[in-house]
Amino acid sequence: MVGIIKEGGSSSSSPSSKRLSGAVLGIDKSIAGGSDPLTPPNRRERSIIWEQRYDLTDIPEALPLVLLCVDWQSEVQRGEAYSLLSIWKPLNPLQALELLGYRYGDYRVRQYAVRRMEEFTGSELGRYVLQLVQALKFEPFHRSPLAFFLVRRALASPELVGQVLFWQLRSEMHNPFVAERFGVLL
Repeated sequence: MVGIIKEGGSSSSSPSSKRLSGAVLGIDKSIAGGSDPLTPPNRRERSIIWEQRYDLTDIPEALPLVLLCVDWQSEVQRGEAYSLLSIWKPLNPLQALELLGYRYGDYRVRQYAVRRMEEFTGSELGRYVLQLVQALKFEPFHRSPLAFFLVRRALASPELVGQVLFWQLRSEMHNPFVAERFGVLL
């Protein structure tokens, strides 16, 4: 994700991404230090990205990066992050999967990601059940939006989603860290 921003939008093909430049964002290769996308932004990069957050609202793929820059202990920044979720150009369902990773533990952020995944058709969702079951491990509560979403969609599409979900949950029952949670869902 840092690559999208640090290159000034050159690695993305959308017109809005191309409009951005390193000068507008204050982020360029020298600041990013050529770090790979799996490396979270450093303190300086986070500060710059947070300052420029409103300039990025029309670029869906920048949302995960901006959310990494939020100081979740600060009530002011947390509230502002929640308001950004409502004005940000919507992520496509596949991009929203990233917000269900371990780096994004906030309940509302994860809830936003689940709402974005409502656009998946049954067959599309069936292809990502494995990743979603893994994401269930990082949910803060058993009764999470992701758990309800998966069960609801499994009941609506038993052949495409339900069977895959059942076996993915069942195959993890040997793991004591998730056995209770997955048992509740089964």
